[in-house]
Amino acid sequence: MPFPNEDAYVGTVLNVAGVRPTYSARFVTHAGPWQTCNFLYLLVVHRVKATRQWEFQEMARRAMEECSSTDMAKDWV
Repeated sequence: MPFPNEDAYVGTVLNVAGVRPTYSARFVTHAGPWQTCNFLYLLVVHRVKATRQWEFQEMARRAMEECSSTDMAKDWV
């Protein structure tokens, strides 16, 4: 594969196919700071240090339990 990672490869294939990207706040290029309820909507978070991966996983689990009916769950983009 001529690309160092799958994200670049998929992006190139979609570009060749004519698919145009749309903005989504669910894909972020930094690792915070985040509140627990943000993890209801975050799909991809890049540049997370290995020491924080467990913390983020736990926040995502807690978000499902604690945040499903909060205003942030309804309003966060």
